[in-house]
Amino acid sequence: MRWSGCRTRQSRRSANSRDLNLVYTPAIERRVALADEAWALAEASGAAAVIADVGPPVLAALWSPGNGRRRQEIAARVVAAAEASGDPRLQFSAHHAACNLAVETAEPVMAARSGARLRATARTIGEPRLRWTAGVFDTFEAMMAGHLAEAEALATSNLELGIQIGAADAFTLYAAQYFVIGTFSGRHAELLPVVEQAMHQNPGALPFRLAYGIVCSAVGRDAEARRILRSGMSSGFDALPVDNLWMTSVIGYAVLAIELADAAAAAQLLPVIEPCHHPVRAAAGQAPRHRDARRRGADVVVRSVRPVPKGWLPQLDRTHHRTGGEHPSVTRE
Repeated sequence: MRWSGCRTRQSRRSANSRDLNLVYTPAIERRVALADEAWALAEASGAAAVIADVGPPVLAALWSPGNGRRRQEIAARVVAAAEASGDPRLQFSAHHAACNLAVETAEPVMAARSGARLRATARTIGEPRLRWTAGVFDTFEAMMAGHLAEAEALATSNLELGIQIGAADAFTLYAAQYFVIGTFSGRHAELLPVVEQAMHQNPGALPFRLAYGIVCSAVGRDAEARRILRSGMSSGFDALPVDNLWMTSVIGYAVLAIELADAAAAAQLLPVIEPCHHPVRAAAGQAPRHRDARRRGADVVVRSVRPVPKGWLPQLDRTHHRTGGEHPSVTRE
């Protein structure tokens, strides 16, 4: 029995590690299968600490369009197990995962509840890395409330903390949030060097390339923006990896197609995005309550934020039909 239990623990850790490593790959079937295996082993253990430990990476690995309800059910189970374990670090991890999921699925009550628990645990433990993680959510909430000056101050302060503790993603997350804050307030020219640096430092991160393209289109560098859009068309929008950057990426391309009035790109994007219009409409409810944010809301393209501009799908459809679906070199409206 002891050997069998040891083998089960090793299998659970192995499956958990493999499904987490596949989160940012297009291997969706293998990723989901391994997540299912890891979750089944965790539940079979019956141990709250095991379920709480395995749950967050499983939730990340199970990301795929249409999987929101199942992930919500697992998140509730993980949070309950973490609370039952009495381990504050497991509780922090569980609420961190639940908070991310709540943002993705536009569940403000769940986000507020887990966010409050996240902050309380970070204060109790006092570890700088937990405070930095909680600071990312503080910045996000300020952005979504339209408190852009406060959000910028929080983002800057959190960047300083992240650099102090050597957080590998400190600048990347700062650049992502700074992009959102800057586009909501219409400061595209100011954003250009920051987003360009983030793009070069993260060459494999498509959202930063799209963010750069969006800023370029806003400051009159349409040729660069169009090159990014055309590169996506050549690769095929339907070939984008179905990971947790998928919706961010397709919306980024949609914003570029609208800004550049590119009917050919819109025609290629519509069949990719239309099946997912319900989750997109749900996410639209997170749009910030700020006049500049509403005006520039179509610019949101960063992984750490999931709001989607209201009415962008009809805009994309109009972009497609404006020239009868022909390949245009049309002027911007």
